[in-house]
Amino acid sequence: MYLKNIKHLINDLQAEELNELLQIILNKMSNNPNYLEFLDEHKQILDERLDKINNSKVKWKNWDEIKVRVLNNEI
Repeated sequence: MYLKNIKHLINDLQAEELNELLQIILNKMSNNPNYLEFLDEHKQILDERLDKINNSKVKWKNWDEIKVRVLNNEI
């Protein structure tokens, strides 16, 4: 019931008020790790990436090389 009332109130907010509300919500979520949940698929991807890094299976590029590729629209 509360959520239904909140949705109705949100529809009446102006852009500035919506931005302020969003900031309040994000601050609340970032201060409590229990609010931030990852999907299992995301956890798996992150675990795989960390494993590659920890086992030296990552091919690192230096910034100058990446910058050239970006400026040449190769990425």
